[in-house]
Amino acid sequence: MKVFSTTNTDLHAISAELEASLPGNPTFILYFHSTSFDADLVAASLAGIFPGVPALGCSTSGEIVTGKMLNGGLVVAGFEADEIPRAEVVTIEGDDVKGAFAALESRFEQVDFSTHVGLILMDGLSGKEETLMESLSDSTDLTFLGGSAGDDLKFAKTYVAANGRLVKGPGAMALLYVPAGFDLIKTQSFSTTGVTLTPTLVDHQARAVLEFDGKPAAQAYADAVGVASVADAPNAFMTNPLGLMADDEPFVRSPQRIDGDKLHFYCSVHEGMELEVLKGQNIVEDTEEALSMFQYRSLIAFNCILRTLDLKNQGKTEAFGKLFTQPTIGLSTYGEAYLGHINQTATMLALH
Repeated sequence: MKVFSTTNTDLHAISAELEASLPGNPTFILYFHSTSFDADLVAASLAGIFPGVPALGCSTSGEIVTGKMLNGGLVVAGFEADEIPRAEVVTIEGDDVKGAFAALESRFEQVDFSTHVGLILMDGLSGKEETLMESLSDSTDLTFLGGSAGDDLKFAKTYVAANGRLVKGPGAMALLYVPAGFDLIKTQSFSTTGVTLTPTLVDHQARAVLEFDGKPAAQAYADAVGVASVADAPNAFMTNPLGLMADDEPFVRSPQRIDGDKLHFYCSVHEGMELEVLKGQNIVEDTEEALSMFQYRSLIAFNCILRTLDLKNQGKTEAFGKLFTQPTIGLSTYGEAYLGHINQTATMLALH
């Protein structure tokens, strides 16, 4: 993988440099960009430079590239045949993930769990991530990971593009053939506290909990995290989200806002789902430890915007960026995709 990055929004001025920075005959183009860039123009420009090459991209709330984090940038990765000999990209029409996956799978003579991996990018404001990921899980046991497109915290419009065009539906997917294999790295930088909350009344459509353990949700959360009042509870959202535990590992559900007695989340929770109150750890140290456990030649990183904001608040974005010493491309997302829709997590695809 070769990568290019810039904060220059004049695509005509950077096109020659971009083309020279990437492989001459790439097999797959992956890119992420700030809303400072015209999403339609970025997609069309890359298709013009690399005609016929499968391409997948989206808008961001921050970008990651080898050795650093960007704000207001464009990052592009070009993969070569010795790393990804084959890639296919399709859009998700309507909510038909099963149809999109069937189209992807049909383009490969054989699909193997150890050598094929999927990427999925979704509209970060659609609220459909859970539905899409559940449908994808019903369609295949192949590994898919990815994230929800951002828009620099404007919460107005996010963009996903496939093969040179913006997607009108909820997202797009790629299936990659990686003969040397891959690893998945997931880190959420939290420890468990032993305190649990179980939703007993939920508004699924609004991603809101009305009651935990039969008590008003906002007050129950405030009591669980030890703040003086419901008014103080939002101060604990970033450091004390909730986690669905699976094999002693949390899948994070991050609180978004309080509305009366309701507690809204960035992803859905279900009635009867036992959630554990989590406690924040050092993101840089935790991520460094997670990366050190694997050997890889390149990395695709999906990092939650809440983690990015936490890093900014602590003045640690430079230290975090320096962790990515191998060729890397990534973004700050509005949610991460891995066995469902999750929050405050980094999900990374490490290519061998």
